[in-house]
Amino acid sequence: MRGDGSVIKQATPDRPMPIADIPTCTEHISVERAKALVQMIIQKRFFELPERQFIFMNAHQIHEELEMHAIGISDGQAKACRSFGIGRFAGKDEVIPPEFAVIEEELKQIRDSAFPPHGKDCHFAPAIRF
Repeated sequence: MRGDGSVIKQATPDRPMPIADIPTCTEHISVERAKALVQMIIQKRFFELPERQFIFMNAHQIHEELEMHAIGISDGQAKACRSFGIGRFAGKDEVIPPEFAVIEEELKQIRDSAFPPHGKDCHFAPAIRF
């Protein structure tokens, strides 16, 4: 989502692909809703959340159940990304902090309102680099 209310949804391939263009949908939400999301990110102290990294060193870790969740933010000059997991990693239980979960849920609601299921097909466009 961009500050002007434009929302972009791109497919994310499971593996590197030689094709430059991928399915891309674009819609708009109100600027007020975009501002409310930014206020929520500030209120929930997104930038103060710990920076987690999950590095898989061996095959045993791959077989542990870990569902990854990540939110990336860019203001055009600086970038921040927070990643969390649900499940087990390196023998420890991983959970998502409530502050992160609230922001993630709002992003999902924005996505679902902008791109309802059974909506129009997406056009092909170059991948957006974060």
